[in-house]
Amino acid sequence: MISEACQLLRSELEAFLRRKARLGPALELVRLTPFATADGASAIPPGLVGMCLFNIDEERVMKSPGLVPTRRGDRIEYVQPEVRLNLYLLFAANPAASPDPGAAYAEALRRIGWTVAFFQAKRVFDPKNTPGMAPGLAELAVDLYAMTLEQQNYLWSILGAKYLPSVAYQVRPVLIQEGEVQLDQAPVTEIAVHANGYTAP
Repeated sequence: MISEACQLLRSELEAFLRRKARLGPALELVRLTPFATADGASAIPPGLVGMCLFNIDEERVMKSPGLVPTRRGDRIEYVQPEVRLNLYLLFAANPAASPDPGAAYAEALRRIGWTVAFFQAKRVFDPKNTPGMAPGLAELAVDLYAMTLEQQNYLWSILGAKYLPSVAYQVRPVLIQEGEVQLDQAPVTEIAVHANGYTAP
């Protein structure tokens, strides 16, 4: 589901940027990519908004402490509770190659501004407002993820890239549920109460 969530947001953002820039449907505007090649060069093509996953953590507040029961016909199956993930995505605009670097940089800033506008206008993605969601993606909430200059410096260092105009977001929850049955048993259908007070199925 991690890849599906990232690809969905990439596609939705690209469609929005295309409308804002009044560009044709064949032109790529957003690419899911690492930010640097092995030799340290930018992996975001000039003129594109790059998108990368830079962290994952688990949301434990709503996690069930034990096995989760599910009725399957005349049996009860128990599976491990789903894992609820928070994804952290970074969007960065690489200025286009241009004889006018100032104009190219201004356009990169404009596309980062449009990225913020997109997630401000559509903060929650669900099957009702996003029909193209993959099965297994129930709902995604996208929130701006603020970082200090020190945190940003550290992040760009571990990404191996030079700083570009950028903005980060937290995406939640991405649910992982393999559904492998851990226990299978017949349901309790009656309870007997004995004279000594002992209750048994």
